[in-house]
Order: sequence, then C-alpha cells, then structure tokens
Amino acid sequence: MAINLIDAVMENLKGPVLEQLGSWIGESPEKTHEVTSGLVPTILAGLAEKVAEPEGSSLFGTILDQVDDGLLDKLGSVFKGDEAEKVSETGGGLLTSLFGENLLTTVIAGVAGAAGLGSGKVKTLLGFLAPVALGALKRLITRKGLSLSWLVGLFAKQKGSITSMLPKGVGGLLTAAATAAAAAIGGEAEEPAVEVS
Repeated sequence: MAINLIDAVMENLKGPVLEQLGSWIGESPEKTHEVTSGLVPTILAGLAEKVAEPEGSSLFGTILDQVDDGLLDKLGSVFKGDEAEKVSETGGGLLTSLFGENLLTTVIAGVAGAAGLGSGKVKTLLGFLAPVALGALKRLITRKGLSLSWLVGLFAKQKGSITSMLPKGVGGLLTAAATAAAAAIGGEAEEPAVEVS
C-alpha cells in the first residue's frame, strides 16, 4: 500500500480534534481546516528541503528521536488546561532547531498573508502541528519497522506533490529562504542550486 506523507499526518487532525484546535485559536473549524491543510504541507516541504542537505537528515533523525509520538493518542485531551500551549511551544522549538529563526519567521509571515490570519495565530498553530507531524512520521517508521533513510527517500519522491499543496506563494519563500540560510552558513557558497517549486 502506497504511503502518502501528508495523509499520514492529516489523519490525526480530523473531527473533534480540528474543532477543539479551532476553538483554541479562536477560529471556525472550517477556517482551521483550511489553514491546517496548508500548514501541514508547509512543514513537510520544509523537512523535504532540510533532509536533502548534507547534514540535514542526521539532524532530522536526532529531532525525531526526541519526539514523543504518544501525543497522537491524546490529541483530544490536550486542549484542557495549558497543555496545548506547551505542545505549541515545544513545536516552535523543534521548528527553530530544524529551520532556524529567520526561515521560520519568513514562512510564518508568508502563510499568514496567504491565509488571511494573524502571524501570532499562524505561529501558534504551526508550533502545535509540528510535534503532530513529527510524531506521525516517527510512528510511521517505528510501527512499520522502517528506517530513517527510507523516510528520507520518501520525502525525495513526494517532494513535488507536497509542494503542490502549499499555500500560494509559500513554496518560493521556503526555497528562497532555505537557499539564503545555506549561503549564510556556508560563507562563500558555491554556485547556488536553483530549485523550481
């Protein structure tokens, strides 16, 4: 059976979970679904860019090791108290570790503009969705007995279909910001790779 990375994440974000998520950020379930449907591919597209870098897959593996995929089993109850806020803060930290503060800020602004939602809400939602997405990916390989390299290969195969699901304008932001970040880290970079999203 073919595995679709977006579906593997989104299957954890439906029904009551989506309603509670919307209520938590102060948006309707419909708007929350619309924005979430753009944010999940945004996270996955960012990961696809990251794991294609020389050191990216090992960093991704290290972060996956730290992720608690048990969160997926209790998503319906995290909105009681301040647990959802803690999940979002943890996710924000994970995303910063993976992508860096500048890339993350650029993407949040781009998604907020495309979705017509405040940057604060997008940041909160993105932070919440990151541990869900990473937990779903971790569970995908651990429960099926698959390897990190298999997952990295799947990202490479599905990168085109993932980027086609991005909110308008975000694909270019991701690629441009990732290229700029790589150039800044590398100092005098070699010829920049040109990617078409």
